[in-house]
Amino acid sequence: MFSNKLLSPRTVSADACLLIFRITTMSLLFAKHGLEKIIGFQEMLSGFPDPIGIGKTPSFLFAFFTDTICTILILVGLFSRFASFLILINLLVALFAFHHGIINDHGEAMILYIITVLFLLNIGPGKYSLDAIINNFKPSK
Repeated sequence: MFSNKLLSPRTVSADACLLIFRITTMSLLFAKHGLEKIIGFQEMLSGFPDPIGIGKTPSFLFAFFTDTICTILILVGLFSRFASFLILINLLVALFAFHHGIINDHGEAMILYIITVLFLLNIGPGKYSLDAIINNFKPSK
């Protein structure tokens, strides 16, 4: 009988896969969009669009916060669901305000990021996260 551990249904834990998923997707989002906002902060601040009518500066600061701080929070698994929700808002505004819901340029990447944060919003960061550590060490009443 052929037996291969790689083909067995449980070679790696779901939490380990979730950790890898969180780290890779949020590292990519941070590397592409977070770093560009950090490096080009002044230039982007002055020319950032105002897609929902709250002003250019608040719009940029929200995008900056989600693409930098929120991605880092998800990377370490801290306030992951809240950070995912904020990133989701930013991505949906960008998708519909700038791409008009059409998958063009890097619209397909946006769809993948939206699916990612929806998944993380639903499932949470897993046991390999700061959220899990904090929740496990709460003092009992």
